[in-house]
Amino acid sequence: MSIKRVENNNEIRIVKDTKKKIKASIDYKKYQGYKFYKVDEDDKVDIVRIVSLYKDSPDVLVKRDGQNNSFKMDINDLAEKYTPLAPKGFITLNQVVIKDSKGINCPDIIVAMYDMIHVRMGERQPAAVCRQSINDFFYHLIMTDPNKVIAGVSVSQENCPTNINYDIMMACDGVVRSEMVNFYLDDTIDTILDAIDTTPYDNVLHKLFKDHLASKGYGESSIKNFKYPSVDGWCRDLKSLLVDNNFISDIDSMRHTTALNFDLKEFLIEVDNGVYEFNSVMLDFFNYIYKLNARKTMVVPYGYDINLGEFNNSNYIFMRDSTDTTWVVVYTGEGEYIEKDLEDEFNKLGVADKLRLAFYDKYHHE
Repeated sequence: MSIKRVENNNEIRIVKDTKKKIKASIDYKKYQGYKFYKVDEDDKVDIVRIVSLYKDSPDVLVKRDGQNNSFKMDINDLAEKYTPLAPKGFITLNQVVIKDSKGINCPDIIVAMYDMIHVRMGERQPAAVCRQSINDFFYHLIMTDPNKVIAGVSVSQENCPTNINYDIMMACDGVVRSEMVNFYLDDTIDTILDAIDTTPYDNVLHKLFKDHLASKGYGESSIKNFKYPSVDGWCRDLKSLLVDNNFISDIDSMRHTTALNFDLKEFLIEVDNGVYEFNSVMLDFFNYIYKLNARKTMVVPYGYDINLGEFNNSNYIFMRDSTDTTWVVVYTGEGEYIEKDLEDEFNKLGVADKLRLAFYDKYHHE
């Protein structure tokens, strides 16, 4: 299998066979977070991402892939000279209100994630939802103190408990503000939030956060100097809410991506230019977590030049390591795995002490 690479100074890679074009007359609100690319005569690649849309203006604010500086582009130039890269899905940020027992409107933040393929097939229910002003029903499964309540939860259609009505995650009495942002297979929480202004949602969460601290007896000075990003599940900003509740895990589940808490490259052997395979320790770890009997692997950094359609007849998965690099792992196996053998090999090599999956524990992080 050949892995084609197109590089610029930032080693950006793209899909050459993306054919989709858009016209300047299309409503660009749905392109928040979209990436666009063009290739010049010298085969240099320019990829930009929309990070802000201006009302009643022909300009959009964009960032080049891998760079922090933003700049304006004419929306007509973007439509005519660049080609959009199709996203994996999109996220809606929603500032809503819910009425309390006295009929008073109380603010809340709801973040919903949608799979683009399912949406195009007519699915209207989000694949996963993260919400602040709701009791964490997962905590009740492990709680040791029946009087303690943890707020905030992220849940997907797949992992929603049978005694919980999934529809309550989106229920509200009114929507104050709602925006959407597109995301890609290799996006993280940081890169997604970098593509949209989160200030309005941060402000709502910060007020809820301060109100909760005040209800616990904290004074104004103590609240100002409070060092943790959350307390009892109440989060000071949108990033804290998504991190605290492992929203990325629900996104990764939809993208079939496994998050690792180590640098995968340290456990790879290069067999060709930019093409790797697992070393023995990583292969044992891989077999153990996926319950496989893989014998041969090919590992490459994910890039937009990789046509995943070429892997339709292969076994492959995605892994994102601690450097936020997403890898494509193609593997072949022999026969069936024997779980006891996998566990014995896993424990014998001390793999569990070296390699772990990435997961944020909101209940024991302080």
